[in-house]
Amino acid sequence: MVEVKLWQRIIGLLLVLMTALFLVIWAWNAAFRITVLAPDRLRAILNDNQIYAEIIPQALPFLIDSVNPEIPLPPMSEVVEIIGDEAWREVTNTLLPPDWLKAEVKRAASAFLHLIQGNINILDESLNLEPLVNRLQGEPAEQAAALILDAAPACTARQQAIIQAVVAGETDEPLPICNPTTSQSRELSIGVITGTLNVIGDVFEERVITYRELFGLQNPEDVEVILLLFEGYNRLSLGLLLGAGALLSLIVVFTVRSLKSFGRWIGATHIVAAITAVIPLLLLSLALVNMFSQALNVSNEAERIRVSLVVNTLQSGFTSFSSIVLMFAGVSMIIGIILLVVAMFAPGRSPMITTGAVLMTPDGQVVQLTDSQAAEGGIPTPKLERQE
Repeated sequence: MVEVKLWQRIIGLLLVLMTALFLVIWAWNAAFRITVLAPDRLRAILNDNQIYAEIIPQALPFLIDSVNPEIPLPPMSEVVEIIGDEAWREVTNTLLPPDWLKAEVKRAASAFLHLIQGNINILDESLNLEPLVNRLQGEPAEQAAALILDAAPACTARQQAIIQAVVAGETDEPLPICNPTTSQSRELSIGVITGTLNVIGDVFEERVITYRELFGLQNPEDVEVILLLFEGYNRLSLGLLLGAGALLSLIVVFTVRSLKSFGRWIGATHIVAAITAVIPLLLLSLALVNMFSQALNVSNEAERIRVSLVVNTLQSGFTSFSSIVLMFAGVSMIIGIILLVVAMFAPGRSPMITTGAVLMTPDGQVVQLTDSQAAEGGIPTPKLERQE
């Protein structure tokens, strides 16, 4: 009997841990869907101007890399390194219409939501590059060229000579990104940079960038993998909830014999779930910091802008996500404490026979004897242990 009880408790403890884990994963999954994947929440996140402040400086190199034009300038990453992040931000604000970028990012986010819902045709739609083309082919291009030169260090004598050679077509070296010491060299440099931006605008005018290319999903197998992952993810929430309910039922079957034991086991399950739900929040915050650091270290601009968008979106939703998880933990903890209090005052399981004996009288009546009465009459009295 003792061995059976021991195995019941071991199985009960395992079921408690498994149930708590199922409940926690379900709560985290629900919080993620509400704060990140819900369309309304995603739109609210994308209305945060801080996200675009991070994206805008990376957007222009990403777009230029996507068309890969032959230009007499160093790589854009090198230009950014020379003039500094703040100056480059001013350049990109001049060349990229902020309202246009916001609109295109929201369209891209909407396209991704349509994709995970199974609409593959959305991948063949393309970005609207006309506002960008107008800036690159217009007066903002010359303003951007002046901003680049003003932020660059002063040209050396050798760089001055290379500028002259680039303009005359006597060298294949790229135009040095430096601030010319003479007005003539400055005009020549501004002319080369402005002309280069105009050429990039011409390329964009003929270029079509689809969402398939933007998301890096040129391979059909990659699209199928994403659809399968999100189809499984959509079924995860219901499966977790049903699994937790099934495990709770098993706990009742294996361990619960009274209201007292019900309060103890089910209450402990909710308390374990509450604690388990809160602890990983710290690990998640550290993971987001690490992801942000990795996004800054990525050399490929296309990959950097994608990672940056994901990281900034997750960071913006982390506060709401944490609030939902903490709400679940609080409710679960309150339920657990209430059940434990009930267990403290609830009676244990009452045995059908405790002490004494039953005697049948000659006239057919049943009489309950006490221990002392049974002992005086020599009648054995079976005793059962009280179980909870």
